Amino acid sequence: MRYLMIVPVPFRPVDGGAAVESAFATHLRELLASLAPRVTSIEVLAPTLPPDPQATAASALAILRPDADRIAFTAAHPVRRGRLATLLGLPGLIARVWRAVGRAGWVHAGPSPLFMPFENVGLLIGWLRRRVTVYVTDIDHRGSARMNLATGTWSRAVVWRRRLLHEPWTALQHHLARLLCSTVFLKGQAMVRDYGRGRPHVHYILDCAHTADLLLPPARLAAKAADQRQRRRLRVCYFGRLVPFKGVDRMLRAVRAARDAGADVTFDVFGAGDEQARLAALAAELRLGDVVAFHGARPYGPAFFAELADLDLLLAAPLSEDTPRSAIDAQALGMGVLAFDTYYYAELAHQGAGVATVPWPDDAALSRQLAALAADRERLVDLGARGVAFAAANTQESWLRRRASWTPGITATAGSP
Repeated sequence: MRYLMIVPVPFRPVDGGAAVESAFATHLRELLASLAPRVTSIEVLAPTLPPDPQATAASALAILRPDADRIAFTAAHPVRRGRLATLLGLPGLIARVWRAVGRAGWVHAGPSPLFMPFENVGLLIGWLRRRVTVYVTDIDHRGSARMNLATGTWSRAVVWRRRLLHEPWTALQHHLARLLCSTVFLKGQAMVRDYGRGRPHVHYILDCAHTADLLLPPARLAAKAADQRQRRRLRVCYFGRLVPFKGVDRMLRAVRAARDAGADVTFDVFGAGDEQARLAALAAELRLGDVVAFHGARPYGPAFFAELADLDLLLAAPLSEDTPRSAIDAQALGMGVLAFDTYYYAELAHQGAGVATVPWPDDAALSRQLAALAADRERLVDLGARGVAFAAANTQESWLRRRASWTPGITATAGSP
């Protein structure tokens, strides 16, 4: 039977398939394997980017084909539509979702923005057509309004609009999911507590991307620890999108301050985005040209992990709530994580992961901890060891097995959808 995913992750049509972000492609393949044999194929209903062979070839996208991968993409609507176009296109979208739900036994989706109904339309139709409904959300945005106000990103008017309209709308969807959906997966213990209300079908998920074969082997970890104890230089990194809320500019300033304090720190940046030119200019302004390297985006997988394996520490300075899977990817390679104490990183640290936190959004504290870790090699080694242990206990395969066991109709003992 078919498993339908309705997600806002865009894809680009290519000849006989779809080009998608490489980590998402890996996740879809692993998800299909975890749901076998009950699920024989996955259909992804998602927004579309226009076909562009040159952009696809030059990017870090992966190509999925229905015949080879048993994963098909169906166009929901073009990306970046305005609110009016979204509302005018709603009847056609409902028809497309209705047909897609009719082809599936399971409907997997999450909440939708107030003026951009999409995923919640799929869940409603799945409930009406008596399909197994799987509600998934991977971030708790309740702190984002406060954070964006504090950084000056949003005005007070925007913040009040978020608090009076958008946040209640999202909360309502979470509560309705508890009442109506077959199973609910939430990325955050506080979300499970506040929206799950003790219901047994509401589960915490970590939603990791790394697979077991990407973990740093014990011999490599031991060699890395020995090298870290002897080497003076601290190699820190960031990998992900280069967009404003990721706070990469804060990381650059922290590296500069740590170097001014005497720490021998270098910074490798992997990723692409609208901020790339501004960040490169800032690195030059801070006189970091000889210690900061911008490498561009990389496809997710073994080659990229091999490139990252010798690095020591991942920096994370999000300016609003963020739950990137890079935090666990880094730990899989024996890297510690130094981050602002947003709920995601604080929760990882509380769970025993290789994560050190500083108060949000204190650049000075970030630089001080960076300099301290450059000097305290035993603590750096300990973060790496705890990180690998945590990543080994939280591989994508292990979480997908749990999710499959919690999804009605998948396991042999569950009822059919």
